[in-house]
Amino acid sequence: MASWKAVWLFLLLMPLVGCAGSRCHITASALEYPVSLSSVVFDANGNVVEPRGDQHLGHFAFSFKSWSIFWTLVPLANRSVDISDDLRREVEARSGEAITNLTFRATNHWYWYFAALIPIIPAYTRIDVEGDVVGFGP
Repeated sequence: MASWKAVWLFLLLMPLVGCAGSRCHITASALEYPVSLSSVVFDANGNVVEPRGDQHLGHFAFSFKSWSIFWTLVPLANRSVDISDDLRREVEARSGEAITNLTFRATNHWYWYFAALIPIIPAYTRIDVEGDVVGFGP
């Protein structure tokens, strides 16, 4: 009989584990360079511009974490993250003109799903950001 109680307790608590981690809103509103999630960008006239192969100036990657408690209800840091400075630094370090193939990946470690059963234990989501710096050249 005790095993049925454990099963029911597990089934009742399992929906809470789905809220493990954290939430954040990512922006790059102060960035003056074009950014694209694909391999092309638009110029000032709205035309599609595809960088030449020799204008691929480098790949970059960085990450950050967003922390919260009580199943993402209480953030432990600002939920709005502006990555304008990070992206600007990557473009200027390579003397580029744009960012293409920008991707975001949100991950957690498996043990946070169990820790989420106790709402006062802080949980996080790791955000990995990757992309390519390109130029358009002559």
